[in-house]
Amino acid sequence: MLAAERQREIAIIVDRERGVRVSQLAQQFQVADETIRRDLEKLEAEGKLVRSHGGAMAAQHGGREATSTERAVSFVPEKAAIARRAVEWIEEGDTVMVDASSTALHLVQLIPDIPLTLLTNSLQVCNVLAERRHIRVVCTGGTLAPASLSFLGSRAEQMLSDYHVNHLFFSCTGIDFEFGLSDVNEAQATMKQRMLAISDHNYLLVNKSKFGVRSLRRFGSLSDIKTVVTVEDLDPAIIAGLANFGIDVAIAANN
Repeated sequence: MLAAERQREIAIIVDRERGVRVSQLAQQFQVADETIRRDLEKLEAEGKLVRSHGGAMAAQHGGREATSTERAVSFVPEKAAIARRAVEWIEEGDTVMVDASSTALHLVQLIPDIPLTLLTNSLQVCNVLAERRHIRVVCTGGTLAPASLSFLGSRAEQMLSDYHVNHLFFSCTGIDFEFGLSDVNEAQATMKQRMLAISDHNYLLVNKSKFGVRSLRRFGSLSDIKTVVTVEDLDPAIIAGLANFGIDVAIAANN
């Protein structure tokens, strides 16, 4: 295969998957990692993607926060599978917190109408739960961010300091073994940092596109995570790396 043809296919894959790793592409095209890195460098120069640590992301999301509409149509089967696995940990009487991620929204849609308290900064989550009689919903308030339909800012952050929850279910735009947890939006990152601090058990809900990515603002380390909930196509090397940090990995069946 000619280099130009391979690069065209790589651009299509990155756009479809939203993010890929160098090792995955090297295996798929049967070339050396260094060859893929040169391909990614050329494609980035052409504005077709954004290189990340160990891979590449779609250019559309590389430097800004994806809107709620964009997130709603990306990786839908994976997010649904992760949500089905994560909801198993939610029980009657729990105090639960979810962020404004689209995967958390999938999760909330599956929570049965049982007595529990749910804290969130997501307007969409509040709307989904508005008619659940037995779920007590606590919204942070704050400044509404139109792109993510989430509440951010100092008031939202201050509100969190008065609470404590059993479980936090959240996502991020990047997780890297060295850099930690990160997000492209600084206000979102600060909010997630506050959430991590008030929860007993933190569940990170992510698909393979988030691994090896270093986004703009770091908000936590891997030691902040107790459980990663992901799908079954995750690289075994990543699973082993998470285990080295003492993180439980829950694999969701993607079907």
